[in-house]
Amino acid sequence: MSDKLQRYRQLTEIKQKAIRLKAEGETNEVISVETGTPVPTVESWVMPSGRYYDAVLEYKAFLAEKSMGMTESLMEVAVKDAVVVWDRLKSLALSQDPSIPHHVILGAIDSVLDRAGVARVSKTEGKHTLSVSDDDRKKRFAELADLQADLKPEQILRLTPIAKQQ
Repeated sequence: MSDKLQRYRQLTEIKQKAIRLKAEGETNEVISVETGTPVPTVESWVMPSGRYYDAVLEYKAFLAEKSMGMTESLMEVAVKDAVVVWDRLKSLALSQDPSIPHHVILGAIDSVLDRAGVARVSKTEGKHTLSVSDDDRKKRFAELADLQADLKPEQILRLTPIAKQQ
């Protein structure tokens, strides 16, 4: 356990189990059955006026901190995966491979941007536009700029219609 669980560690095993179950959201009746302790006794331990309610709060804080750590780790992995996917899509978009139709690449980029919450490519009436809320526009533009920062000028020129005609 953590050093932050000082009150919790001082309790007996049965009380620790009761505290843990209460912090995880179990009812007093379930805690009573699980610990073999009468409901009134459980209530005197884990209710807001109970003797060990401070340990319940301590354990809830521990669970919240643990959950936040797991969420942050998951977000770090998601960001790394998103960068890998974006790099792969970018290399596909810049490739001259005729076996992959341009609309397929556009659809893949559209899907990634939509799932990331960055933007949505509208395909109505053959027009392609990005729709982003005004509040998020600046932040998300900066994120896109960071992703596109490693494009070389010659790669950008290959994407323009003027360069393709020459």
